[in-house]
Amino acid sequence: MVEVGAALLPLVKAGKNETAKRAADLVRNVFQYADNLGLTTNGAMIERLRKYRTDNIPVQAGHRLLYKAMPEEWIGKLLADVWKATQHRTFQVAMALQLHPYVFLRPSELCGGRWQELDLAKAEWLIPAERMKSRKEHVVPLPYQAVALLEELRGLTGGREYLFPTWGHGGRPISTNALIGVFRSMGMGPRVERTAAGM
Repeated sequence: MVEVGAALLPLVKAGKNETAKRAADLVRNVFQYADNLGLTTNGAMIERLRKYRTDNIPVQAGHRLLYKAMPEEWIGKLLADVWKATQHRTFQVAMALQLHPYVFLRPSELCGGRWQELDLAKAEWLIPAERMKSRKEHVVPLPYQAVALLEELRGLTGGREYLFPTWGHGGRPISTNALIGVFRSMGMGPRVERTAAGM
């Protein structure tokens, strides 16, 4: 559809191809919803929107921030160094960093964890779609070490909504910057690499 394509062109020119695809899908969904409610009169336009495809939006090379790959033999030392770096942090940050290697979640997914998402009896963490970048529900199997950490944490924050709440801020979860700050204090940070956008 020409109108949609023209509106998305600035995003494509800026290399924001994935954003352009999502915007096109959003436009399609809005008009489809309006049509379902009987709020639209232009049937031809709705039909063109249904058929509009984003496959022709090119995926261009772009810059992403990536962390350097780490040799396997360094992992033990890294975990020990992280533990030392948490000694002067809050217990919420320390517990989140201890849990992180067992669940392999993004910082935002980890920090925003809610007690209602956990089933420790089944050793599962069910993260709802709205909290996932992929917008798909995600089940995290919990090893016994993670379950033990969460059982310990439940005695401290189990009466609150979030696993890692802040104090005095309405019970909001800790910031992802709290975790990232630990790594930065250790001299670790992202590097820029040329990669394919959307990968």
